[in-house]
Amino acid sequence: MTKQPKTIQEMMTLLVEKRGLDITGFSEFSTVLLDCNYYRLSGYFRAFQIDPSHGNNRFRNGTHIKDFMIP
Repeated sequence: MTKQPKTIQEMMTLLVEKRGLDITGFSEFSTVLLDCNYYRLSGYFRAFQIDPSHGNNRFRNGTHIKDFMIP
């Protein structure tokens, strides 16, 4: 089974609704995802996730996109 690509909106929904990332006040994040792509950014996400090495990719409570992105 091939994994289908996600739209930018679907990626943002995944990060916010399923993984708990706060992106409020950062409307440019969709542009960042387009320019950098999700997989390049995911390396930066790991330090803010609960236990990514064991598959728990949820963000720690209170993690905001500004914690690892320079606006």
